[in-house]
Amino acid sequence: MRLRTTFRMSLSSLGTHPFRATLAGLGVVFGVGAVIAMLAIGEGARREALRQIDALGIDKIILRSVPASGKGAQDTSFYGLTWTDRDHLKHQFENITDAIPVRKMNQYLFANSRRTDINVLGVTPEFFPVTRSRLLDGRGRGFTWIDIRDRTPVCLVGKAAARTLFGFEDPLGRSLQIRHQQFAIIGVIDNPIDYSVTSGCAVNNSVYLPIETANDIFGYMTPRAPGNASQDTRVEIDLLIAVVTDVGQIENTAARLRSYLDAAHPNADYAVEIPLMLLRQKERTQRIFSIVMGSIAGISLLVGGIGIMNIMLANIYERMREIGTRRALGAKRRDILLQFLLESVLLTAFGGMAGVAGGVGLARIVERYAGMPVGITLEAIVVSMVVSVGTGVVFGTFPAWKAAQLNPIDALRSE
Repeated sequence: MRLRTTFRMSLSSLGTHPFRATLAGLGVVFGVGAVIAMLAIGEGARREALRQIDALGIDKIILRSVPASGKGAQDTSFYGLTWTDRDHLKHQFENITDAIPVRKMNQYLFANSRRTDINVLGVTPEFFPVTRSRLLDGRGRGFTWIDIRDRTPVCLVGKAAARTLFGFEDPLGRSLQIRHQQFAIIGVIDNPIDYSVTSGCAVNNSVYLPIETANDIFGYMTPRAPGNASQDTRVEIDLLIAVVTDVGQIENTAARLRSYLDAAHPNADYAVEIPLMLLRQKERTQRIFSIVMGSIAGISLLVGGIGIMNIMLANIYERMREIGTRRALGAKRRDILLQFLLESVLLTAFGGMAGVAGGVGLARIVERYAGMPVGITLEAIVVSMVVSVGTGVVFGTFPAWKAAQLNPIDALRSE
């Protein structure tokens, strides 16, 4: 009963000066709000990065063709990974079970006599299970060895590309024109995590041809863009996805790969990416980000705590007659201490709740208008509330102790 009475008295005291109490809690509001918002943005960025990395799994090594930058880099007519590289990886690296090639065809695609900017990729059938892609609703079919053997002019369309090309019409059985060749659509591809093969080439927003068919029809030369005076370029493979057997040896395998590619490509026309290493790097970056945000929050809460201590000390001198009266009526020192400590904790608790609401709102605004993913976690909210209440305890203890130590006679004599 005594605790309940003290709680009601603390609320009543704060309600007597609501504007002062609001100003005292603003530091906590801003500190908690900033922490919630920044952690939500950081968590969203982390989840997005992990989603992209998880699309291929940590048992992959990604090799990309890039314009030459080493010796002889002035000759850019032919650069990048080759089929020889792919065969070498498959047969000479015991820790690599497969090397899946991808080629960006750089061909104009026509649908309903209308040219589109949708990317056309040449792939093998293994590309789809490796990128965790599947046929939409289980309809249609994928590429078969007969399609590859007979160079059948068939294609698969990502679900976003299908929507762009045909609206709400069923694309199965329709055809697309790539350069002067018609390709029959045999299936629609759905990638649940919307993985991007390369920059601007999302799995769901691309059209796929069997890579052997594409090479036979279009060759390896990449036409120069209109108005570009430079010569045409030749790239055999834009991307190689190497599947590793033993993840524990992935770094050693990557080191061997780099040694081989350094010797085979003195122009340094390749890049190596290891999703596992990217994952570890993202985790390190996230830890640093959390430390920085925690430091900023700590400073904000420190300023807010000092403000609360200042307000509570001022309250003591304003309410000395109240304290003296309570002591004269039988209140003990611990009752006075508990009342002032509760007032401080209530201030920071209310400030923490307001800060959580403001931080969540700010995160949603950023998500909606800036297009950045956010991730609001229960752990962040709980920790923020615990820290805000802890701030009230830490910075309210001294004023509460000082109030409890007042001599009731001196307190009653004060004006």
